[in-house]
Amino acid sequence: MIATSHALVLVTPGTVDGALSARGALEWFAANNQQDILPRTVIAMVSHAPQVGADLHRAHEMLTAWGLPVVSVPYDRHLATGSSLDLSKVSGAARTAITHVVREAFSRSLMAR
Repeated sequence: MIATSHALVLVTPGTVDGALSARGALEWFAANNQQDILPRTVIAMVSHAPQVGADLHRAHEMLTAWGLPVVSVPYDRHLATGSSLDLSKVSGAARTAITHVVREAFSRSLMAR
Protein backbone atom coordinates (compact mmCIF):
# COMPACT_ATOMS: atom_id res chain seq x y z
CA MET A 1 0.00 0.00 0.00
CA ILE A 2 2.81 2.43 0.83
CA ALA A 3 4.51 1.84 -2.53
CA THR A 4 1.44 3.09 -4.39
CA SER A 5 0.79 6.06 -2.09
CA HIS A 6 0.88 9.55 -3.48
CA ALA A 7 2.95 10.66 -0.47
CA LEU A 8 4.10 9.43 2.89
CA VAL A 9 4.21 11.50 6.06
CA LEU A 10 6.55 9.81 8.50
CA VAL A 11 5.64 11.08 11.97
CA THR A 12 8.27 10.78 14.66
CA PRO A 13 8.73 12.19 18.14
CA GLY A 14 10.87 15.33 18.14
CA THR A 15 13.76 13.65 19.94
CA VAL A 16 17.07 12.11 18.98
CA ASP A 17 15.60 8.66 19.69
CA GLY A 18 12.65 9.50 17.44
CA ALA A 19 15.03 10.60 14.69
CA LEU A 20 17.00 7.36 15.04
CA SER A 21 13.77 5.37 14.72
CA ALA A 22 12.71 7.35 11.65
CA ARG A 23 16.15 6.86 10.13
CA GLY A 24 15.74 3.13 10.70
CA ALA A 25 12.45 3.21 8.80
CA LEU A 26 14.06 5.14 5.92
CA GLU A 27 16.94 2.65 5.81
CA TRP A 28 14.42 -0.21 5.72
CA PHE A 29 12.58 1.39 2.77
CA ALA A 30 15.89 1.86 0.93
CA ALA A 31 17.02 -1.72 1.59
CA ASN A 32 13.73 -3.43 0.72
CA ASN A 33 12.90 -2.18 -2.76
CA GLN A 34 10.75 0.63 -1.37
CA GLN A 35 13.14 3.46 -2.25
CA ASP A 36 10.61 4.86 -4.75
CA ILE A 37 8.59 6.23 -1.83
CA LEU A 38 11.50 8.30 -0.51
CA PRO A 39 11.11 11.20 -2.98
CA ARG A 40 7.47 11.42 -1.87
CA THR A 41 8.22 11.36 1.86
CA VAL A 42 7.95 14.18 4.37
CA ILE A 43 9.04 13.81 7.98
CA ALA A 44 7.01 15.46 10.74
CA MET A 45 8.97 15.74 13.99
CA VAL A 46 6.32 16.22 16.66
CA SER A 47 6.99 17.56 20.14
CA HIS A 48 4.68 15.67 22.50
CA ALA A 49 5.62 17.77 25.52
CA PRO A 50 7.36 21.06 26.14
CA GLN A 51 10.99 20.00 26.14
CA VAL A 52 13.85 21.81 27.73
CA GLY A 53 17.32 20.85 26.59
CA ALA A 54 16.28 18.36 23.92
CA ASP A 55 18.81 18.20 21.09
CA LEU A 56 16.24 18.82 18.34
CA HIS A 57 18.87 20.38 16.09
CA ARG A 58 20.84 17.10 16.06
CA ALA A 59 17.66 15.10 15.40
CA HIS A 60 16.73 17.45 12.55
CA GLU A 61 20.23 17.14 11.00
CA MET A 62 20.09 13.33 11.14
CA LEU A 63 16.91 13.29 9.09
CA THR A 64 17.65 16.09 6.61
CA ALA A 65 20.78 14.15 5.65
CA TRP A 66 18.36 11.95 3.65
CA GLY A 67 17.45 14.96 1.50
CA LEU A 68 13.89 14.91 2.77
CA PRO A 69 11.94 17.84 4.19
CA VAL A 70 11.70 17.70 7.97
CA VAL A 71 8.99 19.83 9.54
CA SER A 72 9.05 20.43 13.28
CA VAL A 73 5.57 20.48 14.76
CA PRO A 74 5.76 22.32 18.08
CA TYR A 75 4.08 21.13 21.23
CA ASP A 76 0.40 22.00 21.27
CA ARG A 77 -1.79 21.41 24.28
CA HIS A 78 -4.89 20.58 22.25
CA LEU A 79 -3.07 18.13 19.96
CA ALA A 80 -1.43 16.48 22.98
CA THR A 81 -4.82 15.44 24.37
CA GLY A 82 -5.32 13.03 21.47
CA SER A 83 -9.02 13.83 21.41
CA SER A 84 -11.16 15.03 18.50
CA LEU A 85 -9.44 17.78 16.61
CA ASP A 86 -10.86 21.28 16.88
CA LEU A 87 -8.70 23.53 14.69
CA SER A 88 -9.87 26.61 16.55
CA LYS A 89 -8.06 25.26 19.62
CA VAL A 90 -4.78 24.46 17.84
CA SER A 91 -2.07 27.07 18.28
CA GLY A 92 -1.05 29.20 15.33
CA ALA A 93 2.46 27.74 15.37
CA ALA A 94 1.19 24.15 15.23
CA ARG A 95 -1.34 25.02 12.52
CA THR A 96 1.42 26.63 10.45
CA ALA A 97 3.64 23.55 10.84
CA ILE A 98 0.81 21.16 9.92
CA THR A 99 0.02 23.26 6.84
CA HIS A 100 3.71 23.05 5.90
CA VAL A 101 3.63 19.25 6.19
CA VAL A 102 0.56 19.05 3.95
CA ARG A 103 2.05 21.46 1.40
CA GLU A 104 5.32 19.48 1.25
CA ALA A 105 3.52 16.14 0.88
CA PHE A 106 1.28 17.46 -1.88
CA SER A 107 4.15 19.14 -3.71
CA ARG A 108 6.39 16.07 -3.52
CA SER A 109 3.57 13.81 -4.73
CA LEU A 110 3.11 16.02 -7.80
CA MET A 111 6.84 16.16 -8.58
CA ALA A 112 7.22 12.39 -8.30
CA ARG A 113 4.48 11.56 -10.79
